[in-house]
Amino acid sequence: MNNFSKKSGNLDVSAWETPRLINHNAPSPAVSSSEMEARQEVYEQAFREGYEHGKELGLQEAEDQLRLIEELLAALRKPFDEQSRQLTEVLVQLAGRIARAIVARELESSPETLLSMVQQSLSLLENSEQDVFIHLNPHTAQTLRSLISDREVARNWQIVDDPHVSLEDFRIRCQDSIVDADLDARIRLVVNQVLDQKPDTKEV
Repeated sequence: MNNFSKKSGNLDVSAWETPRLINHNAPSPAVSSSEMEARQEVYEQAFREGYEHGKELGLQEAEDQLRLIEELLAALRKPFDEQSRQLTEVLVQLAGRIARAIVARELESSPETLLSMVQQSLSLLENSEQDVFIHLNPHTAQTLRSLISDREVARNWQIVDDPHVSLEDFRIRCQDSIVDADLDARIRLVVNQVLDQKPDTKEV
């Protein structure tokens, strides 16, 4: 211990210094290989746990973001779905008016068209040999009767006057099934099929 002494009268006064408990110049204690391995293992374990935890948080955040995007897209699609539905309805009504005008003119100029339409519908029946009942508007029914009066193919046809059926429509029923040749229904089916078709895309 270094002391600084000076005399003050008859007394010796010394300056006291705090003793050094740590020698900075002393070499660090040696660390064994097992201790190093233990430290490394603890470090790697902590790293793995932190990585897995971070990955889980990242995946959860990604799922939340994806769910939010899907909800936003669904909300954006609603107005377009409604517009598509309205467009389909307008197209069906327009096509219906045009088709009815064409069919009415065709039936007026060529009554044989009615017979052809009925025969095509009859081909959809599983058993057309049994008695079939053909419901038509009274005016159209009269036309069909005149067309089949001398035809053997119509021997099992029963023509039914039905004022609820439009001039361009007819309904066929037998014991097992019914064929409803409603023009509006057929037009709606065709329009929906056309709108559902997606154009083929080719890479240039």
